[in-house]
Amino acid sequence: MRGRIGCPTRIITAIPHMKELAGGQAKELSDKAKFRLKVLDWHRNSSPRFSISGLPDASLTCRHFGIHRSMFYRWKDRFDPKRSESLENKSRRPKKRRGPGYSWELVGKVKDMRKADPTYSGKKLPAADDGGVPSVATLGRLIRRNNLFFRPDGIKQRRKRSGGAKGCTSRRAWQAGGIRHETCWA
Repeated sequence: MRGRIGCPTRIITAIPHMKELAGGQAKELSDKAKFRLKVLDWHRNSSPRFSISGLPDASLTCRHFGIHRSMFYRWKDRFDPKRSESLENKSRRPKKRRGPGYSWELVGKVKDMRKADPTYSGKKLPAADDGGVPSVATLGRLIRRNNLFFRPDGIKQRRKRSGGAKGCTSRRAWQAGGIRHETCWA
């Protein structure tokens, strides 16, 4: 048997900005962040070879990848070599959201009124209060958002029956074309 010839093969992959990305724990990047990293790496390493001046060229990079220059400059400004998540998508949620147009005192009043009489809806509540009550739609929204649904103690909630014949209270038979049919009336 012949001995082995050669040396063991070790495969090494080169990831752009690998040292910067590994400055702590290497985090898995999304596909979009990987693309942005690829664009910035091409801009830094490959665009000087193709530009006339021999310097990195943003216009050339943008034409090569088919992106807009404003997007490129946004990514370039945002990129921090020490933080791999700097190229991830940022949240699109608004920084300030409009809050409800009613106060917590009104929520307490509506809660007390609904506990006293659960049949009071947004339409009945304005008549029960002295004044300064918002619109019927606002009251309905307030009841839904704060889950102000109360049942009086004596009333049990009716359950809907599932299935065909189980939920029938009465049956009615009729005949059409010589065929007998039965209908369920709940």
